[in-house]
Amino acid sequence: MLNTCKCGGEVHLDYLQGDYTGQYWYAICNDCSAEYPLKSNNRIDAEREWNNCIEADTKQTVTSALSPYTNAYAVLQLPIENGKIFMGYNDIHGIIDFQDYTLVYTGALEKLNPENIYPILDNIFEKLNIAHPTDYHARSLSVSDIVAIKHQNTISYYFCDQAGWRLIK
Repeated sequence: MLNTCKCGGEVHLDYLQGDYTGQYWYAICNDCSAEYPLKSNNRIDAEREWNNCIEADTKQTVTSALSPYTNAYAVLQLPIENGKIFMGYNDIHGIIDFQDYTLVYTGALEKLNPENIYPILDNIFEKLNIAHPTDYHARSLSVSDIVAIKHQNTISYYFCDQAGWRLIK
């Protein structure tokens, strides 16, 4: 299994033979049969292309959720059944698959100094571990979670590591 469809169903890769141009790769949902055409001409590139599309979708979801705000944050978490949940950056060898994450919360930031972002991340961590907002229904913020910080029109992503935060480039 590669990833999931927008309906939540599992997706597999398959190809169709074209009349003149060779193979056409598709990501096909096993549940709703939706077909997502890919531009790649081999399976390895098609898998990379599909994964990049899902990552772009996740980041677009964050961008849309934060669009009403000038300064804000979003929390992304892995599902509990994901094998990388609660694992540190070195444990996952620095490989962060955005398509595995789900947006679970957004909030406004009143004061934001982009030159000194780490105290703000620590405040968010404390808030989502000790004094949950009434509209926060996810698990406590922990290792492997991602916090997206929006300052004006720029969004930066930070990985919650075993000791502190790592900027995701």
